[in-house]
Parts: sequence; C-alpha cells; structure tokens
Amino acid sequence: MSLATPTHTSTVYTLPTPTQRVARQLAHVSDVLCFTPGVKALEWLFTGMGAGPDKGYGPLRQQGRQAMYLAMSVAAIPLAIPATIIGSIGYYLGTKFAHRIHLRPAIKSPAHPHNPESLKVMTYNAALTHSFVCVLTNIAPARKRWQAIAEKILEDRPHVLLLQECLSKKAPLAKALALGGYHVFEDVALNPVGSESGLMLASQFPVESGEFFHIGHYLGVDKWATRGLFEAKLRLPDGQKMAVYNLHLQSGGEDPRAVAARAAQVEAVFSIVKKRFEEDKELAFSIVGGDFNVAEFSEEGGPSASFEETPMDKQAPFVNALYQFKDKNEKPPGTFWRLDNSKQVYEGYNPDHLLLLSRKDTPLEIDHCKVRYDYGHRSDHVPLELAIKLEK
Repeated sequence: MSLATPTHTSTVYTLPTPTQRVARQLAHVSDVLCFTPGVKALEWLFTGMGAGPDKGYGPLRQQGRQAMYLAMSVAAIPLAIPATIIGSIGYYLGTKFAHRIHLRPAIKSPAHPHNPESLKVMTYNAALTHSFVCVLTNIAPARKRWQAIAEKILEDRPHVLLLQECLSKKAPLAKALALGGYHVFEDVALNPVGSESGLMLASQFPVESGEFFHIGHYLGVDKWATRGLFEAKLRLPDGQKMAVYNLHLQSGGEDPRAVAARAAQVEAVFSIVKKRFEEDKELAFSIVGGDFNVAEFSEEGGPSASFEETPMDKQAPFVNALYQFKDKNEKPPGTFWRLDNSKQVYEGYNPDHLLLLSRKDTPLEIDHCKVRYDYGHRSDHVPLELAIKLEK
C-alpha cells in the first residue's frame, strides 16, 4: 500500500454482548492469575542472576537481595512456565472475542458545573506503557506513576481528557477516573494479542457515540500498537454537540520514512474529521488533540512544510490553539522533556497539539491554551490545556 493512500476502516462502539463481557473477564483473569505472576517469576530470575541489580544499595545488601530474588524464582519457575503458557492462551482467546472498545461509565455522578463558563480540554501523553519503554525514556514504571497522575487529573478536573500511551493492563487509571465522575473509553482497538491503541478518552459530559478509525501507515514498533484516530461525540450542558478526536501518530522524528508516514496520517485524519463535520450538521465544533509527533505547525493549523510534506490547503480550516498564545517570532513552549544531568530540560519541542474546527458563522473564542509544567516527572510529556469560552 502506498503511503499516500489513506485507510478509513473503523470500529464503532456498541453495547457489549454477554459473550464479549465473559471474554473480557477471561482475558483479565488469565492475565492476573497466570500470565503476570509467570512473567514476574522470570523477572526475579533475571534480577537474581545479576542482570539487573537494584541500585542504591551497598554491595552486601545488594547481593542479599539478588539471592532472595534467585531463591524466589527457583521456587516459582516450575509453576511459572505452564502458568505463563496457560495465561497467554487465555488472554489471547479473551481478547480475540472481547469488545473492541470499552466504555467504563462514571461510577458516581460527574461533578462538572451545570452550565460552565468555559470548556476545558486537556491532551496528555501519560506514558503508562510497557516497562522497557519507560526505561528508554528515563521515567519510572507505570505502576509507580499512575496514582500520582490520577490524583493530579482529579485535582484539575478538565471536562474532557485525551490520553495517549495509556494501557489499561499496566495501570488502573480508567477505574480511578470513573470513580472521580468521568465516563471513560478504554481498551480502544483491542486486538487478539492483547495490544491496543493506548488511546483513552475521559469525559464529564454524556457520551453519545464512540468510533475508532484505522488510518494506517505506521512503521516499525509503532505497528505493535493498533494506533489510529478515536472519535467521541459528546453533549454539553447547554445542549451543544461536539466531536473530540484523540490520536497518536508515527514516531521517528525527521527520519524521511517517518515524515512520509506522518504526512499520510495527517492527511487521512483531517480528511476524516472534515468529512464527519460536514455530514453531522448538529455538531457545533470539533477538537482534534493528541501526540502528533510533529514539532512545528503552520499558522493555518497544519504541519509546517519545513518538517512535514503535507499540502497546506488541506489543513486551512483548522486552528492550532497554542499558536494563538505565542509570539510569532518564538517557538511555542515544549511539552516534551529530556534528562540532562538528572535535571528536567525542555527544548521547545512540542509534539502535542490541540486543533479546532468550527462553523464559519460561530467561531470559537479561546480563553487560554497553555502547557502544564506543574505535572513534572509524572511522564516524559506534560499536558497541553485548552479552555474555550461557551455562550451563555
């Protein structure tokens, strides 16, 4: 398939059948009781053999901990190997027949204002993903960070939250948000090997529909996750209907193949969003957010020609919110950071964006769009927050 050919296949959210509910539970039980304990025993063996000793301990204490891990794994391995095999089979069968998009309803009533003066939307790559990815990006494992992320989100209470790299299997963030009054789409585009898009969408407002679009063109390790474009249509308290899109595009910086892949993905995404906007006349506006893995955008809202070879005329209707609040001679503040001598350094690299599409007769008024540096080391990204003024 040519990179220039967009793919628009989709998976629509519907209420899960009893069979799909049972399949989801089978996958969960297989993971918790068999697969995860088996993998943990193998990790103990790996650590006990000296491949990954704990840091920060003296030689004697470190050797003692390694001996403990080794002894635990030797005792567990005879059961761990068949448990891992059984768990893998159960998880495969469960995810094969489970629901492809799961909506977790709010466990308590949403705490949004009855008629808010502004709509607050946030996009955040939370990096709640596989441990080896966390090691490569110099951040703690997901299990050590998810609770701090949940607490900060529930303290800020954005009305709509777009999350990337959120694997439900790695952290119970969806449940924490549901307990906090959010309707949460999770396990988006789940496939039979247990992989998913990593996209999660949480809303304090009622959800009318959810749909995932396979846009294709992913390369390398990005193919492992079923990434794409997720759409949710929401109903605001004043009766307005809005569409929100969450995405995570091809990584790889300025590698020519990655640039070409992202260009095709951007074209596919904007084509879908504009078509859906034209077809649904009830939509007041649409917001497209997420990790574009694109550092520069033009004033028109599309990727700049210096970084992405994407025709600008196809992106003209979109407004890049962050560019409304920066000096035109300066780069926007960065949402991605690196470690430099154990210090968090921002380089103005901004892969995360929020783009707006509204009717010509009812343009949106942006109250603010800002980078939330106060989220610190919770991820290798920090959130981008947008507030839109609503009519009274």
